[in-house]
Amino acid sequence: MERPRRGREREGRTVVRRASGHGPGRARRGFARLLVVAIASGLAFVAGLATTGARATHHAPLRLPALVVYAEPTLPPTVVVAAPAGLTKAESAARRIRKLADEARGGKRVRVSVTQYCLQGTTRTGRPVRDGILAADPRIFPLGSMVELYVGRRSAGRFLVDDTGGAVKGATVDVWVPDCAAAIRFGRRRGSVVLR
Repeated sequence: MERPRRGREREGRTVVRRASGHGPGRARRGFARLLVVAIASGLAFVAGLATTGARATHHAPLRLPALVVYAEPTLPPTVVVAAPAGLTKAESAARRIRKLADEARGGKRVRVSVTQYCLQGTTRTGRPVRDGILAADPRIFPLGSMVELYVGRRSAGRFLVDDTGGAVKGATVDVWVPDCAAAIRFGRRRGSVVLR
């Protein structure tokens, strides 16, 4: 309940003011709203210049009335910059694949992730699985090509690229082995491949 407060006397009578009960918080919220409106207006103006294609010309500079906003600093200033239009994920991946393919065809060592698999059946080329084959991404290592595989720094031998796989994308090769337990123990290792 609001109670009357005594103010100063004017012309012999006492002025009674009602206490608002809102305190300084309401004034701060009002000021914060005013600050947000001022900032939004400034940003809308700048955005309007950007979208209308305003460019530096030989006309007289645009003069605007100064806008001064007073506020208690609460956060450090932040500069927001629009990111340049870059490549999409698909374009970036395609560029990486092309670079790896160029390196492989140039006879350079291509760093790869090496795994092993033990599935039975036929390969992508229609031949049965057997020792001495591996699965690779045909965009980098063409089917039917021979490669020299290095696991770590040791040579693992020469292999025929005879298969592909759903998980064999990019710089990954999957060596066929007859023992599934050995394939699981092998895990994923770093290596390199040279196209022969």
